[in-house]
Amino acid sequence: MMFSTQTLKAIQTLLTEEFSQRLESEAITAHEVEQALQSGLQEIGQASLGEMLSMLDEQSYETEELCECQQIGKRVSRREAQLLSLFGRVKYKRSYYQCRACGRRWIPLNDKYQLRPGRATHMMTGLLGLAGVTVSFEEARQQVMRYLQVEVSANTIRQETQWIGERQSEWQQQRSPKQKKNKCHPSYPGVCIPPPPPDLDCKHINYCRFKVLPPDPHGFDGDRDGIGCEVCP
Repeated sequence: MMFSTQTLKAIQTLLTEEFSQRLESEAITAHEVEQALQSGLQEIGQASLGEMLSMLDEQSYETEELCECQQIGKRVSRREAQLLSLFGRVKYKRSYYQCRACGRRWIPLNDKYQLRPGRATHMMTGLLGLAGVTVSFEEARQQVMRYLQVEVSANTIRQETQWIGERQSEWQQQRSPKQKKNKCHPSYPGVCIPPPPPDLDCKHINYCRFKVLPPDPHGFDGDRDGIGCEVCP
């Protein structure tokens, strides 16, 4: 989503009007202006993000929601949680449900948007992970504080960096079977032999007496009886 130009213009107007008034009585440097804008916009973002997440929960979910078991789960409460965002730590409320039929308990807002209470948001995780692999965790902590004005511990940066590494490892493991499958030619269903190039002979592979289907691009089934490399080494 994007906020309307009208809304952004209204915020800009309010900030510049106050700045104009301050100039009449204060000597303000360009650095101070930049710092004030960062601090003010961070405060706006921190408060707004928490309110908007709470509104998203309130308007998206009813007092009753369908459970995975296809029975009705009821809202038990709306619980407060905290996230570490680019604006700092934000608090929001989300609906908590329980299904009496199967006993399942869930928070749909967290599940749908992959929010991790007590941990960093998606964008903040990416930033912390980048900092965590570039310099030491302590140096990364200092850089985040210097440029974002957000206080995080070196241990938090370590956890988020590790979390990204674990997700990447899972993604690679999920891709590996697909990659292997794509490299196996369908003419040889019982084994895994890649398509040409290069053109392979029986001496180049570790299989013998395996099933062969047309078109047999490597020519393993010379007599076309459906069996490839009939003489085992």
